[in-house]
Amino acid sequence: MDVMRVPSTTSHVVPDGSSPTGEPGGRLEALMAAAGALAWELDLAGGEPIWLAGGHDGRNQPGDGIAAGEPSVADPGDRERVLAAALAALGGSRWLSSTLPVTMADGTTRWYALTGQVVAADEASAGRMCAIALDVTRERETLDRLRMHSEQARELIVRLRTGPHLGFEYVSPACLYFTGYTEKEMYDNGIAYAFGAVEPSAVARIREDLLRGSIEGKSYDFPSRRKDGSVLWVRATFRQSVDEAGHLLLEIAVRDIGQMRALELEVTRLRLTDGLTGLLSRQALEEQWPLLRERAQVSGTWTVLAHVDIDRFGLVNSGLGISAGDQLLKSVGHRLAQSVGAGDLVVRLGSDDFLLVLTGLDSRRSALRSARSLTGAFVEPIAGDSGRLSVTVSVGASLIPPGPWDAGDGLDSRLAEADVAMRAAKARGGNGVEVFAGGMRAEARDKVELLAALRDAVDQNQLVLFYQPIVRLSDQAVAGAEALVRWEHPRRGLLLPGEFVGLAEETGWIVPIGAWVLDTACRAAQAWTGILGGGSAIAVNLSARQLGTADLVGAITSALDRSTLAPGDLVLEITETAFIDDFDAAVWTLRRVSDLGVHLALDDFGTGYSSLAYLAQLPIDRVKIDRSMVAGLESNPHSRAVVAGIVGMADALEIQTIAEGVESVEQLRMLVELGCDLAQGFLFSRPVPLSEMEQLVARDVAAGGKSTRSRKLHH
Repeated sequence: MDVMRVPSTTSHVVPDGSSPTGEPGGRLEALMAAAGALAWELDLAGGEPIWLAGGHDGRNQPGDGIAAGEPSVADPGDRERVLAAALAALGGSRWLSSTLPVTMADGTTRWYALTGQVVAADEASAGRMCAIALDVTRERETLDRLRMHSEQARELIVRLRTGPHLGFEYVSPACLYFTGYTEKEMYDNGIAYAFGAVEPSAVARIREDLLRGSIEGKSYDFPSRRKDGSVLWVRATFRQSVDEAGHLLLEIAVRDIGQMRALELEVTRLRLTDGLTGLLSRQALEEQWPLLRERAQVSGTWTVLAHVDIDRFGLVNSGLGISAGDQLLKSVGHRLAQSVGAGDLVVRLGSDDFLLVLTGLDSRRSALRSARSLTGAFVEPIAGDSGRLSVTVSVGASLIPPGPWDAGDGLDSRLAEADVAMRAAKARGGNGVEVFAGGMRAEARDKVELLAALRDAVDQNQLVLFYQPIVRLSDQAVAGAEALVRWEHPRRGLLLPGEFVGLAEETGWIVPIGAWVLDTACRAAQAWTGILGGGSAIAVNLSARQLGTADLVGAITSALDRSTLAPGDLVLEITETAFIDDFDAAVWTLRRVSDLGVHLALDDFGTGYSSLAYLAQLPIDRVKIDRSMVAGLESNPHSRAVVAGIVGMADALEIQTIAEGVESVEQLRMLVELGCDLAQGFLFSRPVPLSEMEQLVARDVAAGGKSTRSRKLHH
């Protein structure tokens, strides 16, 4: 396989940083940045990256230097250099495993550990290379320093004769540095000194190898005590021979490894400690896990693994900056460390994820109480440079009972349980604790399988649109429809949006799905909007992910052009949560959409905290009164007052109102009395396939709109 030219990769970076697997972009970028890594999938036939993520650590400030974690890819062209180095290292093989230097744009050299493979390759296809480049410059420099200090270390040489006249035959002048004794003192009393200065366990190992005759060429590292009581770490290497009398001669080279050992300990500390928070690392947890298991078995106590995730941490990074986010992570880690006992562990898993191992608990009740107490550590706001932040966390707990641990008690298994439980806590709105239960594992496995199938849903034409008619209340004629996506799953049958849209939103797959829905709905509506005349429209839901994409306006324009649908016949429905994270950016995008002539509707109105304020700032044409308000019209005076207030306010602002979830004639009557403009719900029709929607429109037009007065368009 030839090494191919790597073109400019800037335009090939996925806008939200997500991988083709749909992993959340924010989390993937954070993980890549934390590791100083660059990951990609490269089309070897054209040399074009299919996706690319990571490559820089935005938390560092200019001038921090390599020791502080200098950005590994500081120039856009540096990505090309790393990819080119990977292609060269591949060298025609299907596997990539190499550590090599790369000269960066600023002239510096950085070392990368490259790992990857060629996939989907055959004789007729060059295939694709999936790989990751991990910046190992700091580790390389540490190893170089270790070698340098080792080579420059001073060396003590001694020759020891055994037999009846045990003693030193030769001692080099360096003995004063290594032992604090002069050469004369070593000749006179060196043996006694050696046995008193060398660590007893090292003496035992050396004696055992001597008796077995296996000491030749062996080295022993141990602390040695000097004459003044100070301790020096040394490495003693033995060579053996026999004199003419048959007595054993030992030549011992002793080297100072104090600095080397200090560097080794520093490398170990870096490996076992999280650099930002000072907490234990995941690797430290893995190394201590067997000891934790043994301790729990001996003591007969309960153990808890608690996965702690900061709720809405992304808002801090995006709203206050990376530095504020790092400061918050340190503070959260400190709070967690203060909330546990001396024998417990606090680990930072990465990003805003922490793990606590709570040990020595005497009962299941104590284990539950300990897990549930973690949220209490954040009752008080956290003070920082940006002010006081109110923080909540989602906690998932895996409880391990006393007694022998079985195969299911491995660290990976228990971490997975805690993670599943944590995600369940987040799904309930956060700021809470969930304990892992058996059904959660099946639910998580089901979610993974559903996600894998979701990737193929668009490409394999498994998605379909249903349409729910929207009725004009002044004459009860059809005024359009809302497009609602369904998934014809090959095994599970027809799935409703609630079964997969949340997953698609979470993973980013809602963006291609939303684009398909928009395009399909516009083409379908082009026919009936012409028949129904002015004022009809097709309503399409717009997700938070779509609102955050770089070319939403372009996607809308393309869908309208392909369908020839007039912009005024399209309504995009958004919920409050779609723009709550970055309100200013959302306003700017929605105004550009409105400038196209497309209408905007605020969905689920009446359920949010700030909906009234949004109406004054967003270019909204229509508000949808939430079904919960409509359901209470017949029995709840409060609901009737709220709906009346919404209709009156919208009328004053010249905004249309549409009531959703209308199911009874009485609800319809009250909405008409209140002056609501439009309605949809089972009273008129359930969502129906396109063919039935077209028939429904044709019947309504033929009846002059009177078919709706029978109170139901379609069962």
